[in-house]
Amino acid sequence: MTHYVLILAGGRGVRLNHKRPKQFLELAGFPILTHSIRVFNLTNPKSKIYVSLPRGYKKKWLDLCKKYNFQIPHKVYSGGKRRMDTVYLGLQKIFAENSLMKSDLVSIHDAARPFIDRQFIMELITCARERGTAIPVVPLKNTLRRVLKDGSPTSIIEDRDNFREVQTPQVFHFSQILSTYDQHYKNVNIKSEELSFSDDSSIYQTYLKKEFYPLCFVDGKDYNLKITTSLDYYLAKTLHTFLNKKCKTLK
Repeated sequence: MTHYVLILAGGRGVRLNHKRPKQFLELAGFPILTHSIRVFNLTNPKSKIYVSLPRGYKKKWLDLCKKYNFQIPHKVYSGGKRRMDTVYLGLQKIFAENSLMKSDLVSIHDAARPFIDRQFIMELITCARERGTAIPVVPLKNTLRRVLKDGSPTSIIEDRDNFREVQTPQVFHFSQILSTYDQHYKNVNIKSEELSFSDDSSIYQTYLKKEFYPLCFVDGKDYNLKITTSLDYYLAKTLHTFLNKKCKTLK
């Protein structure tokens, strides 16, 4: 079994309101993107890592790797217009460059989540190996209301116990997640802009076949923060310090 890693860093971080894409900003002395690459490599040095970058940023990334002496092997490619386009491009690149086996797994991860660790990744890989998929989820903490799209002032209270927040990395059998993406993009009845998915478990479930494994949910981590806004970036620095102190205490 080969473990492939697809790290999505193709966005420009518009909501962070910074000149540089957020994945290139520093966190604890290194670009945010390097943290995810490093931990996947530490978990399994034989994993084949692929990284998407914003179009036109390959040279910038290579310059950053030289600046920070970042030498972990990985391949890069230009991302697409949407997250799902970027994933499909990455899956196609992996398929084209490797001799794949039915047992091969792929972890699909957002580079904006730099706080994953080896134990968490191994837990997800073990689950996917045994049960076919591994999707990390966490319970909601806040009250949940559904607002009607018609602009009505009426809102509907929802039981938050029936909902989960979905995280990454998400792990699948490579052949099955590629098949679901193939089905979507080759579906002549769907225009490319009509149906968009914000994560991979959603597209997987939409095109689920009988021979595919059902989604298997794994407890996510509260500290698996996704850096999206300026506030997230500020909190990430504090969270990194907190997690480092916690690790030292446990040793």
